[in-house]
Order: sequence, then structure tokens, then C-alpha cells
Amino acid sequence: MPDINEAKEPCQSSKHLGICRRNRYNAMFMDTKEHLPPQARGNDPASFAAYTMQERLPSILEQVLRDNPYPQSVHAHLQAFRDELAEGFPQPFLDAGPDTPYWHAQWGRWGVVAWQELPWFLAETWFYRRILYETGYYTAGPSQYHDPFFVVKQRALQEGLIQLADILPTVPSGFNEAALRAWLRISLWGNQADFSNQAALASATSQKGSEGRVLVDDGTAIWGYLEAQSEPKIDIICDNAGYELLNDLALADWLLQAGTARRLRLHLKAQPYYVSDAMPKDVLASVAALRTSAVSELASLGARLDTALHEERLELRNHLFWTTAETAFHLPDELVKTLAQADLLLFKGDVNYRRLADDRYWPHEMPFAALANRVPRPYAALRAIKSEIVCGLALGVDERVAAQDPGWLTEGRWGVIQFSQGEQ
Repeated sequence: MPDINEAKEPCQSSKHLGICRRNRYNAMFMDTKEHLPPQARGNDPASFAAYTMQERLPSILEQVLRDNPYPQSVHAHLQAFRDELAEGFPQPFLDAGPDTPYWHAQWGRWGVVAWQELPWFLAETWFYRRILYETGYYTAGPSQYHDPFFVVKQRALQEGLIQLADILPTVPSGFNEAALRAWLRISLWGNQADFSNQAALASATSQKGSEGRVLVDDGTAIWGYLEAQSEPKIDIICDNAGYELLNDLALADWLLQAGTARRLRLHLKAQPYYVSDAMPKDVLASVAALRTSAVSELASLGARLDTALHEERLELRNHLFWTTAETAFHLPDELVKTLAQADLLLFKGDVNYRRLADDRYWPHEMPFAALANRVPRPYAALRAIKSEIVCGLALGVDERVAAQDPGWLTEGRWGVIQFSQGEQ
């Protein structure tokens, strides 16, 4: 595969990538075997991937050490891992995790490649799995099944309750297109609250300031599709716990109340991942916090969600696929069958968007519906943009926005609500 560095003009910095000219995507720079643009890698000095590998991931290790009373041995292991990230190669590990054979296979394939040169999606996902190994998540002892990001998630939940209480009164009443589009935007901007990306977290502001920052809004098309269905089944592939998950639960409640959805299923992570990604336990904690809130609107929301869970109108799933380094181009058959039970899939957040796009540098103007992944039903993506992987923009939008905001691709201030019919 040609070196992606050859295909780019210099950008302002690795953290504030604006727009590197479209010759970055010319066919001569694509993988000649697959005719695809290259995947993001950590050794591209003008990319957010490089910034992640060199700055963000080491900072996350420090945060894990600050937030948890791990013994000195774990501190030593994580410090050694930090050194390995900077200048070493991935090391094999063995624990009782259900995905250990998968990661052993990855090491067999990629163990001779330095961390900084790995495909970015693989490197990040491997990083979070190694944290679980180094902290003893799957090892019998005091740290077994202890979420290393528990403190972050708890703080995010408490802050999110305050934010949601402010948002609820602003949503249009009724069950109509205006209300759906408002809920989709609320769910979208909740994705700013990503504790693995401090720049995006710092950008999270009142949704009143988000007007004009949705670069694609297919809300009307989504409403039209749902209107044509008879009691559709909807799946949400979730991203972050805290404020985003609370917003997603409020959206789920609205869809169930409206009769728009007969059954709603949340797809969650089976183990801690990307700092604040939501697991089933985070949903249960969120519903419990809502139910016991002193704010009547939140308490009523929590009660309805609790009832929906008990009546199995709201279901929780946690397939291990969502914590692997595989993308939607390689969905396993059993997960394809599960997703095919839904009439509409809502993919939340940046990591899920990167999965949909195979983490490749597609032309920004390439149609979103052209992504040839294995998602089996019509789907939508609700995402605050926090990496350079994006497509489906109108011609020239990237240049216009980059001139206004050099950090537009990585800091979560801009978003998309995109809809694709997918495979039928």
C-alpha cells in the first residue's frame, strides 16, 4: 500500500487537522488491490491518529492510575506499558477473558509491527484491552471485573443528570417530525461528552450554540422512513455512558411512548472500552439514577424505562464484536442476523462511525450510502466529528468549515445525522 504521507499536503498540526487537499484521496494513492483509500495509521505525523498514539493514550494511562487504588505492581505494569507504547511492539498476554484467543491471533499477525505503526483502530482497541489485562480485570483477585473507568463514568452520570434536566423542557411536544428531529439532535450532541477525547469534551456546550453545526441532517428522511413502517423495531448501537447515554435513553423512551418503535434494543460493550463507552451495568445505573432523581421529569423518565426493561420492550445486548478491532465490513454472521431483526439501526458516536467506514480516509464528498459494509438494514449515524474519517458531505463543505474552524475534524464541534438504506 502506498504511504499515505505522500498523498497529503502539510496541515497546521497533528491535533488541529483542517483539510488536506483532495489529492490525498486520488486513485493513485489508493490500495491498488482493493481500490480503497488507506486506513488511518498511527505513524502519519499530520493526523489525529498520531496525536492519539503519542499524547492521548499515555494521558489515559495516567488517568487510570489517578482514579483507582491499584497496588504498586499494577502501577509498575502500566508504566511499563506506557514505555512500550512509545517505542516498542505489542506484547502477548494471557488471561481468562472471552476474547483472549482473538487478541492472541492479532498478536500473531501484528506483533512484529511497532505500536506507532499499527492501523489506528487496531492500536486503540488493543490499548484498551491491554489496560484490562494489566489491571487484572479478568484475573482472580481484588481487581477482577473492576471497571478502571468507573470514576469517570460516575462523574459523567451525575453531570449528565443535571444537563438532561435542562434539556427536557426544550423538546417540542407531541410525536411528530419536529420532535423526532429535536431528539436526534439531542442524541447527536450528547456524543460530545466523550471522556476519551478531552478536546471534544471541552467543546461540549449548550445545544443552543449548535445551530448551523450539523453538516448533514437527514432527520426528515429518517422520519419519512419510520412513518412508512408499521411499529418498527429499532436498535441503537450505543457509544458513551453519562450524558450521551442519558440522552439516548430519553430518545428510546420517546420512540417507545410514541408508538414509533414496538421494541427497542441497545447494543452495548461487554467490557470497559474507550474510557466512557457504555456497558449494560451503565444502563442499569443510569435508569436507577433517573428513578431516584428529585427532578420529577427525570424520575418519571426512569420509571418508564424501568417498566420497559421489565416488559422487554427495551432490551440490552453486548456482543463481544463491539470491543474488537473489526469493522462493519467484517460483521460476523450471527451479529448480522441479530441486526437484521431491526427495521432501523442508529449508530452513535465516532468509533461506531469509524467502524461503518472501515476507518479509511474516504473522500469527504463520497456518498455515505456508498459505504459497502455488512450492515443489513437501513441505518443512520449520529456523530459529533472527532476524527478525520468522514464522508457524505456536500462538495466544498469541508473547505468552508476548515477555513472557519481548523479543528473541525477532531474536536467535536461539528456533527452529522446521516441515513443510508444499506443492504436490503
